[in-house]
Order: sequence, then structure tokens, then C-alpha cells
Amino acid sequence: ARRGADITLRCAPALHPVLAGGAVRLVAESEGGAPAEAPDFWCPLLSLPGLVDPRGVAIPEPVHIAIPEDSRVLMHRRIAPYAGSFRIGVAWSGEGGERDDPRAAVPLACLLPLAALPGVQVFSLQQGAAAAEQHRAGAAGFVVDLGARCRHFGDTAAALEQMDLLVACDSAVAQLAGCMGKPVLALLPFNPHWIYGMRGDATPWYPTMRLLRQKSPGDWASVCGELLRLVGRWAEIRARRAPGSCTTLSP
Repeated sequence: ARRGADITLRCAPALHPVLAGGAVRLVAESEGGAPAEAPDFWCPLLSLPGLVDPRGVAIPEPVHIAIPEDSRVLMHRRIAPYAGSFRIGVAWSGEGGERDDPRAAVPLACLLPLAALPGVQVFSLQQGAAAAEQHRAGAAGFVVDLGARCRHFGDTAAALEQMDLLVACDSAVAQLAGCMGKPVLALLPFNPHWIYGMRGDATPWYPTMRLLRQKSPGDWASVCGELLRLVGRWAEIRARRAPGSCTTLSP
């Protein structure tokens, strides 16, 4: 766009609210390979890195996220009663595309102990079929369900804006929070998506994201143990500080 191109991005309509206002025209995703209109050039999104930076040495800045004002109003009304709490958003299952992998889903039972930590309020940002798990687990009484209120990713972004921390499996919610610069603890399977590499607790794609990895295939126990240790420490530090003070969560 900076070089004068007229760019159209074809993506799911649920993404349009958070990508609005940029230099790219958005159209709804449709079936088939080539776009409906005839551009001079077209390219699948994930083929662009190899064309723009074949050596793979440049990581782009996270995309700017737009948050609709009506989404802010909607989520503020829902979250305002929990002002003063250490607000943690959770999402335990990704859906759609290559991330629709049951191995990457985190057992909800690993996340529920977060709600017992001092001063913590847990908010579910889970959508899709997996959202019903919180009700089957009897968590409706102590986990606030925001996912059911989200009409699109604009609402999700507005909810994330008010969270102190997101704890999530590899999912669109985790990457959205990473783009927004929110603190994220990403819970990864032993063989994760390529942007996370195979070792280390950080990714250059999202500087505020900390990676908690399985030590062996299927080993969520160690991941959840480290999760509770970290969040428990942050919650304890926050509880000792004066009301209204800011707790910095190091990625």
C-alpha cells in the first residue's frame, strides 16, 4: 500500500471490524481459489512471507487492531462489576483451519484453578462447540462467559482490552491479544504451529506473549503447573500492592 498498490484482503467477515480503517479494502471470504474480481496480482496470505522476505529474517510489526465503539460499550457494561479484580481471559480450544487440531486444545480442568487465586476473576472468551464445556463443568457460577456475547472479533478485542492477562491455547484469540500488545500466556502442544518454533518461551511475532510448552506429547500437566505458578505469583504481588496500582507481567 505504501508503494501505491490498491490492496484487497479477502477474509472472514468476523475479522472485518478489527481490520477496518487501514489502507486495505476488505471483502468477505468466499469459496474457490481466485478472487471474484480480476486483480493484476493475487496471492494466498501465507505465501506472502516467502515472496516479501525469502530469507525469513524480517518479522513484521503486529497489525493495528481497530475496536468498534459499540463493542467497547457492550463489554464495559459486562466487565465493569469486576473492577479491581485481576481479570484473566481464557480460551482453551481453537477452531477452524489448520489450528483445528484436538491436540492443541487445553483441558478446561487445567484452567479452572485460576479462579481460586486471590483477587482473580476469570472470563471465558471461548466460542464454538467447546464453549459448552464450561457449563458441563459447573463453572458458570465463577467464570464470566463473555464468549457468548461476542458477535465478531471487534467484541473480542474490546473484551481483551479490559483484561490484565489472557491464558489461551494457540488460537485466533491468542494472536489477537498478541497484536494488541496484551500480556498472553500461550499454552502450546509439543509440536506447535511454525511461528512459535520448537524451543524457547518467546516468539518475535508477539513480544508480549510468553510460551508455555509441553515437555512431551500430550503433557498438559507440566504446562498447567507452570501456569498456576506464574499466575499465582502475579496475583500475590498484585494483592500486596495498593489499590489502583499497576502490576507488570513480564512476557
